[in-house]
Amino acid sequence: MKAHDIAHIAVLFLCLETAWGAEDAIKAEVMDRRIHVWDSETVQAQDDDLRLAAYKGWVYLQKGKDGIYKKLVPGICPQWIPRHKGQEDHWFHVFLPVGFDGKSELWTASTDGYYLGKAAEGMFHVNSTPVLSPNGKAMATVVRPLSKVQGDRWSVTVIRDIKIADGYVSTEDWIYETENGYIQDLRFEDNDRVSFKCIQNDDVQMKTILLNPLQPNAPGNSR
Repeated sequence: MKAHDIAHIAVLFLCLETAWGAEDAIKAEVMDRRIHVWDSETVQAQDDDLRLAAYKGWVYLQKGKDGIYKKLVPGICPQWIPRHKGQEDHWFHVFLPVGFDGKSELWTASTDGYYLGKAAEGMFHVNSTPVLSPNGKAMATVVRPLSKVQGDRWSVTVIRDIKIADGYVSTEDWIYETENGYIQDLRFEDNDRVSFKCIQNDDVQMKTILLNPLQPNAPGNSR
């Protein structure tokens, strides 16, 4: 067995050990305390009283404001997908970590507790809750510095061409980067524009990046 294969298996067992350590059910007040430690957040469904939360490599579902969070499927950084007319269950995008380099695959799952398939082909950097474009074909996320190797760099990335199990490779464009500051309030203004706040030394600047075509002053390099 090659060294690379041994390393990959070791990482897989580490991820499974973390996931197995997650409880099957967590009270709402307990989850609210824990997700802040894990730099996560709950995600509210637009058309129903449902919330998603990620903890210890699992996505949890809460029904009702004070309901118990129940373990649903493995994954991190979930985000709801708007329901189609007549659709009974709810769908959401979720990232599945695949290695030790911080990359994940993007999948689509159901609140009934199963995956529908990959939402995009490729591996992507993600460590915060993403936002979905109005047409559902692109996803933006803030990549935060979680290790000393990354320094103080904060980045905004956009994953394009999201579609369930179409087999085509999707791109991840790194559209903005800043050091010695941080980024918040990320959102899509429309299908072609992303906006956010860039905060450095109490100086707050609103940024808007045009995606189609990508602005010349944006990094725009796919990784």
